[in-house]
Amino acid sequence: MRGICNLLCVISLACAACRPSSTTAATDASLPNVSITLPPPTSAAPDARALRLTNPNNLPAYAGPTGAIHGRVVTSGSASTAVTIDTKACPKAALQYNRTFREGLADASGKRPVADAVVVVTGYSGFYIPETRKNVRAVFAECDFETHTVTMTLGQQLEVVNKSDVPFAPRLQPSPPSVMMLAPPLERGEPVHLSPDGPGYFRLTDQLGKLKYLEVGVYVLLHPLHTVSKLDGSFRIEGVPAQKLMLGGRLANGDRTGTREVDVPAGGSVEVELLIEAKATDTTKDAGHR
Repeated sequence: MRGICNLLCVISLACAACRPSSTTAATDASLPNVSITLPPPTSAAPDARALRLTNPNNLPAYAGPTGAIHGRVVTSGSASTAVTIDTKACPKAALQYNRTFREGLADASGKRPVADAVVVVTGYSGFYIPETRKNVRAVFAECDFETHTVTMTLGQQLEVVNKSDVPFAPRLQPSPPSVMMLAPPLERGEPVHLSPDGPGYFRLTDQLGKLKYLEVGVYVLLHPLHTVSKLDGSFRIEGVPAQKLMLGGRLANGDRTGTREVDVPAGGSVEVELLIEAKATDTTKDAGHR
């Protein structure tokens, strides 16, 4: 039970905002004359405030054996449904954004691989696992990001790279007003670096208002054992303490969750299938006072 509670605490941060909207608020569709503003260089040392939140009890860093968890995220039951979204600025994006969530074809058992699901490991205690990566990279190409969900550890920066010929200004919402930073087309300039101001759920959108469909869910978590499933449902998390832990998944757009226990081998890897399902609807009707 403790592991499940920990999972819900981790992946339900700012749960009131956990469901991305199907549309993004936009400004005038014309492209304003903006200059490229470069962010300051990243710091090698972790942010002091982030460290206070990610390790509030000053626990020792984990130094024991580790392993890896890999596999795929699948779902069953009702399929993804169509949504109406404005892709006039980049019609090719319709194939990626015209459904509530991205999923593959069903296998013989009826399970379908799911993309963009948050996958986290919980259930450990007595030690702290520090984040070793400074940045999380999000690449925009061919009208779309590689993923529609990003997970980060508080203290990391989101590095937005634009490989397309479409100019846009990435912004995390909600966030305080800031200088507009243009992601240079065709990587003709430095990537844009965005720093979430706390843990929770954010939306990466286009501040120019041109790409009305563009929206990526960004989960900022308090520990580094997390990832996002790929188009084929596959995922991999390394550096996991070698012990019995809880693996959990969440797909916000489909309102689907799931958990399972995993025994991680020292120096090895365990393959699992993580089933996430929609919450059961209570169809019981009140028969009135008896």
